[in-house]
Amino acid sequence: MRKKKIIWILLALCLFVLVGAGIFALMNRGNEQLYLAVRSHMREHGESIITLDDLTNFDWQQALYFDYTHPGHIYKSIEVNVVNVVETDLTRGILFVNNGEIVYYEYFPQRGIGIDIHPVRFSMQNVEQGTRIFERDDVFIVGVTEDYFGNPLYWLKAQN
Repeated sequence: MRKKKIIWILLALCLFVLVGAGIFALMNRGNEQLYLAVRSHMREHGESIITLDDLTNFDWQQALYFDYTHPGHIYKSIEVNVVNVVETDLTRGILFVNNGEIVYYEYFPQRGIGIDIHPVRFSMQNVEQGTRIFERDDVFIVGVTEDYFGNPLYWLKAQN
């Protein structure tokens, strides 16, 4: 009888941990619309050329890609206050702006030490460190490669 009780307690504890980990992962999941659009486009068309506008389904005028840039530099580039964008260390990502307001943002996680809550699945290529502003009709090549662990790594390559 005592063994059954211990087994039930262990099963309940395992279930509690799994549910808690799932909720934590969902709450910490970032915006992924651009990543999902690139992945979907790659699955349907393979490596190809596309505009940034074709990968989005919302209104925007400019997109600012940033790579290890301070929020003050981003503000100087597009004159949009990024302080209201929460949960970021502003290392690498893209902000979509419409009429002076951020309408969407997506961060590109980097491989860290330990457990990766946000695995690296998407990257921007052919863009230097700092900031770069893209317009709706800017052209990119989309593609996929494998990361060091054999997982798919989708990418956008800016065409200068």
